[in-house]
Amino acid sequence: MTLPILTAKYRITVTETALKRFYTTMNEAVKLSVVKNGESKYWVFTEVDDNPDEIEAFFNMYLKDYIKVLETKKIRTAFYVYFADGSAVRISYGGKDWTYCVNAKDVDKDDLDPYLGTRCFLFGFYPMGVCSEGSYGYKNFHNRAVEPYVACLITDEDGNISNTTINDLYKKRTLYTKIIQLNGWKIPKDYPLKF
Repeated sequence: MTLPILTAKYRITVTETALKRFYTTMNEAVKLSVVKNGESKYWVFTEVDDNPDEIEAFFNMYLKDYIKVLETKKIRTAFYVYFADGSAVRISYGGKDWTYCVNAKDVDKDDLDPYLGTRCFLFGFYPMGVCSEGSYGYKNFHNRAVEPYVACLITDEDGNISNTTINDLYKKRTLYTKIIQLNGWKIPKDYPLKF
């Protein structure tokens, strides 16, 4: 095998492991917090969506005690959490939108779009279940913890992918996290992005 192929395989393995670990860690943290704070659908999310102080207060109230955190900081409209494994997450939109980056250096970039699906991945935390045009799939999030981003427009009323194919999903860079989850947290062989 050539060095580029070996490097790509290594990056894929690191990404798969990191995504699964992040998903498991966040969901375990929410489950533990529910014992103390009640069902997450009743948690008080921030009043102002783009206020990093309020997002930090939300994180500290509900999740901080259940996650090993290396460092946190506030930048512009988001709250950032850095983990000991070198990854990080940018939490925005009142604590509901989570952009997880396998390498913490990427999370600080102003424009993460070029990295979506290879180095950074979108999750949502909408346990109250929100579904309006252009929003999140109700059943994908309702009464759940941090889940891969899924647009309401591509899910049926039960939160299943409907009226679309995997190829259609690939056209929407924001949905790559869900595609990987549906494949058992493995990058599909026909994945269109290069690692």
